[in-house]
Amino acid sequence: MKKILYPLLIILSLCSCSNTNDSSITNHTNKEKPITGIDPIFNEELGYYNMSPSALKISDSEMYVYYTRNENIYTENSDSIAVRHATLVDNKWNYSDFKTILRLPNDENAWDSKYICSPDVIKGIFSYNGKTYNYLMAYAGSIVSGRMNSQIGFAVSNSPDGEFIRVGNEPIITYDSSSHSASGLKRYKGVQEPSLVSYNKKGKIQLFYSYYATYNASYCVEMDCSNLNSIVKGGAMVNQISGLFDETTNTHLYSADWA
Repeated sequence: MKKILYPLLIILSLCSCSNTNDSSITNHTNKEKPITGIDPIFNEELGYYNMSPSALKISDSEMYVYYTRNENIYTENSDSIAVRHATLVDNKWNYSDFKTILRLPNDENAWDSKYICSPDVIKGIFSYNGKTYNYLMAYAGSIVSGRMNSQIGFAVSNSPDGEFIRVGNEPIITYDSSSHSASGLKRYKGVQEPSLVSYNKKGKIQLFYSYYATYNASYCVEMDCSNLNSIVKGGAMVNQISGLFDETTNTHLYSADWA
C-alpha cells in the first residue's frame, strides 16, 4: 500500500464546438480542427469535443487514452466515453481511431442519464456478477443537465479498449444536493474527476475525487473492490494542501490526478 501519493499536473487540451442549426454543418465532416497553441495529441473532426482525458500506460511504448466525446456531431448532450490506443514509434506517439466504450444509458431515469464524463481506468482483478474482469473504470455522471450535481460510478471490462459494463444501477460516490438550504444554491458540480490508484494490483484501490459545492476540496476513499457486488468502503478522507506551494487563496486541493 502506498504511503505517499503525488499529485500529477496534466495539461489538458480541450476543444469544443458550439451547437448550430446551420444546414451547412454537414460540409465540415472530416475536416480537422484548427490547432491553436499546444498541438493536440491527436486530430479530431470539427463538431466533436474531446474532454477530461486520462491515460493508462501499458509499457514504455504503449498506452490507452480515455476521454469524453459527443456521439452526435455538434450536439453537446450526447456524451460517450471513448478511447484511443497509442504506440510509440520513432519517438512519436501514433494514435488509433477512436472507439466508443461506454454510452449514455437508455433509461432516462438512470442516475447518469444526462451525461458521462471524466473516465479513469486501472488494471486489476475484479469480480462482478460471477465473472472476473481485469479493468475497472471510474467516471462521473448526472441526471441533471449542464453537468451539475454529478456523482461517480464504476464500469468493468476484460480489455482496456473493450465495451465496459456498468457496475450496478447506483453511483458509488453520491452527491446529495438536498443538504443545501432551500433559499441557497442547490445546483453544484457535485463529485467529479475520479482518479483510481491500485495498491495491490488486484482489487484493493484508492479512489480520489474532487468535491464541488459551497467549498471545493479533494477526497480519497479506500475500497476493496475484489467483489464489486459487495464493495468494502472506508471513510472519505480529505486531501490536505499541506506541503504544496500555492500563490492563490485556495485552502483546499482539487482537480488533481493521482498515481
